[in-house]
This record gives sequence, C-alpha cells and structure tokens, in this order.
Amino acid sequence: MKVTVCFGRTRVVVPCGNGDIKVQNLIEQAAMRYKKAIAKVSPFLNSFYAA
Repeated sequence: MKVTVCFGRTRVVVPCGNGDIKVQNLIEQAAMRYKKAIAKVSPFLNSFYAA
C-alpha cells in the first residue's frame, strides 16, 4: 500500500507496507521525501531565474 502526500503542488508517494505504519512515521518519511524532491528541483529553478 502507498499513500500520496501533497505539499502544495508537490506530491510525494510514501510506501506504508500493509497499512500498519504509524501516522508519525508516515509524516517523517513524507517530509524527508519532500526535502529530497525540492533539492532536485532547486538547482534547475535557480538557473532558470538567473537568466
């Protein structure tokens, strides 16, 4: 099973096994994946806006 967590326009998919994961752990994993996603997009945006 997986859950999609939305941070504004950014969506992050978090696997939660068979559904026995605690909500706190789900939040932590979603936040970590969101930070990784933003880090990948950030250099592109910086070069885009610098032009």
